[in-house]
Amino acid sequence: MDANNNLLVQRLIGAAAAGDDTQASFRAALHRMGLTSVFDITRMTKAQFALELSKHTDADANQAYDNAQSCARHVCRLYLEHLVSPKDASARHRRDLPSKAKSEPASYQALFKENWDKCCKEGDLAAIDSPVAYLRALYLFAGQLEGASSSREKISLDERRPDLKNLMLDQQSAFVARPMLEIVNHTLDKAIKAHFESDVHQHLATAHYPFSLPYELHHHQCLLGLGTGKPALGELNYRMSRILPLSPAHSTYGSVVQPRVEAQKLLSGLSPEQQKLLLTPLSSDRDVSGLKKSYGTQLPAQLYGIEFFKERTGLTTEQVRHLLAQGEYAARASPHSPASGHKNYGAAYINGPESKAPLTLNSSTNRFENGTPERLSRLQKMIRLQRWTGIPFNELDTLITSAMRSEKNTAMTLNANTLRALGVYRYLNRRHGIAPEEFACLLHDIPIHACGLQVPLFDQIFDSSRLFKRPGEEINAPQDLIYLAAGFGLAKAPESLSWLIEQTKQHLAEPKHDLPTVSSFYRQARIARMFGLTLVECTSLARMMGGDNFNEVMVTGALDSTAQRSGTCILDVLMALDWASDWLKRSNRDVASTYHLFATSLDELPLDQNLEKRFKALLAKHASPEDNRHLIENLLHELVDLSADYVPCVLKMTGTTASEVVAAISSPQGNMPAVLTRLLRNAKVCQALHLSASALQQLAAQPTWLSASASHSLTLHSLYLYERFSYCVRLNGSSEEQWLHYLQFANQDNGQHSEKAANKRLAELLGWTHDEVKSLTDNLTGKRARSVEEVDWIIRCQECSKSTGLSASLLLKTTALGSMSSTQEWKVVGEAIIANGH
Repeated sequence: MDANNNLLVQRLIGAAAAGDDTQASFRAALHRMGLTSVFDITRMTKAQFALELSKHTDADANQAYDNAQSCARHVCRLYLEHLVSPKDASARHRRDLPSKAKSEPASYQALFKENWDKCCKEGDLAAIDSPVAYLRALYLFAGQLEGASSSREKISLDERRPDLKNLMLDQQSAFVARPMLEIVNHTLDKAIKAHFESDVHQHLATAHYPFSLPYELHHHQCLLGLGTGKPALGELNYRMSRILPLSPAHSTYGSVVQPRVEAQKLLSGLSPEQQKLLLTPLSSDRDVSGLKKSYGTQLPAQLYGIEFFKERTGLTTEQVRHLLAQGEYAARASPHSPASGHKNYGAAYINGPESKAPLTLNSSTNRFENGTPERLSRLQKMIRLQRWTGIPFNELDTLITSAMRSEKNTAMTLNANTLRALGVYRYLNRRHGIAPEEFACLLHDIPIHACGLQVPLFDQIFDSSRLFKRPGEEINAPQDLIYLAAGFGLAKAPESLSWLIEQTKQHLAEPKHDLPTVSSFYRQARIARMFGLTLVECTSLARMMGGDNFNEVMVTGALDSTAQRSGTCILDVLMALDWASDWLKRSNRDVASTYHLFATSLDELPLDQNLEKRFKALLAKHASPEDNRHLIENLLHELVDLSADYVPCVLKMTGTTASEVVAAISSPQGNMPAVLTRLLRNAKVCQALHLSASALQQLAAQPTWLSASASHSLTLHSLYLYERFSYCVRLNGSSEEQWLHYLQFANQDNGQHSEKAANKRLAELLGWTHDEVKSLTDNLTGKRARSVEEVDWIIRCQECSKSTGLSASLLLKTTALGSMSSTQEWKVVGEAIIANGH
């Protein structure tokens, strides 16, 4: 140590050590201890200084410490004296006193001229009693405790908070509170960046181990921002769908930007990377790289050992038995059920194709038996899927394997249809409370097994074995119908069961005492009960929307094997029925009366004799052809109390003329004329719409004002659009004239400013901003809403905006998300949703 750098330390060395060798060792000890001044020594306690010094020299530590304290106190005193009486202070002479006209009063400050600005003020950061001093003392004390411990398991403060040692103590860091989560995230982020060159969030999204990964922050932000009480990802796509199930193009229901397939996959709640992991090819003997990444090990062969497998997956022994459906979770068949061709209940997916021996747990060797890399790959996918969905292993296995069997997926691999089925299940579970195995029945057969002490679903439905005493025979005996009606909850409506059997005969082979037939019966009955409908109502509603195609899908439970954008499968039918049943409830309609409006089979009914006499009287009274219009007006007034103003509109909706109706009733031939039946139905519809005759006439005369695909005749689709126009009229205190004027203006080409003017008028009618409306109409042909159908789409988007708090443009970006969307697209939406929530 250079003596010129610190004379006090040099004197201290001379006083504490007698000989030259001792002084040299003492000087070296201070250097190794990092002590360069007497103040460094006095910051330590006497005992601590003596302990540390003894490690380096045998000099007198007590004497050195006392000398250092004495020097430090002396320096402090000199410094304080300098502050009070600096050497450059002007000298005071007695002869100067009389020269001043007025002398200042004698005071301490006047005599000593102390500069208090150089001293530490009360509450100052540098004060010895400030919070900063307390924190520093705590930090030093923690270091002393760590230094005194010899444990190898201790986690030092530098490891837990490496930022503290370099933290600048100022007003911000000392007094501004920081959330604990922010500190944790900052510490973890800094530590992760030290190990990975890529972005932290990107690494978490692509890593597969531990099993809590992959984790996509922005997808999670969307899930949190669209939480309780708000439409979730995927559900927004259905609420904002451009096409509704009543439209002729109902197969695209659920599409906004992405196809309906993506919407159904989003309903599962799985992030794009989670979906990607589930759909990756299974491992094989030739390629185990996937196992290494999924289990986080370079020795996948060790995974056949139970202990190593549990350590890698975080499962307990009981959970492993549940996963394999063994031990107390072994499958137990119903004693009442017919035979089933499927094996390995509860573990069918992880075992794969049924031709191979099942995977078992050998308790004596504590290893898996019949294990393969493919099954290890299936195991990790099943474990992750169960954790992500929260569905018990055996019920989850039944659900996904039912989807596979419905589409005849003999390889038993996860695919897009599996994710679609999972998404639709989770949506219907939230809305209607259907259980996993009940939903599995909508896709395939009723499960006849259960794990452990659970009761098989088949036994929950049928508690009698007598129904299947005659396998292979047709179901037609009265006692069979009694058992079926009791199981399906149709005991109070026996006609529903007859309807069910006839419906099944049209699309399935003759109903027999076998599992596929009974499963079909249950499927149709459970769908109806889920939506709060009777069996007849559910079948009628499905036929109104999709014809016999919908009914066939309900009977067979077929799942589209290609997942194409077009075509209809059981998942699409369920989503369509969900919307339609909800619409009927909101509009206070019942299925029976609505079905009668459009059922052509009910057009020709027996003619009542009294009604026939009234026909003859009216024909006699209006014999002239010119009186046909008045005859129809009088007829409709007498039969349904319809005003004459509505007659032209009703005739237009029916697609007929007054002359044709008169000709039909002139020769009834014992039946009600079909054209008159439809005319009476349409007349009742017009009365229920609560619209003026002039408004109905204009809409009927211009069917494109309703929809680009609308016709003059009344259909279920046009009925919905008439109702939506009536809803528009009641919206925000607007009038029929305003809306009709808007539709007329929107369908005219008034130059380059017509789009802006139309959007501005629509925004005023909806009580919304022009920018919000424009962001939606930019996606329409003509950049404006030209029909009630397009206006209805904008209104539904507005309702979604109100329920979520998101802008129209952000809603469109949300519905554009999918499994192939980029990280940046998810980031924009996720951060915006979270920011909107705050």
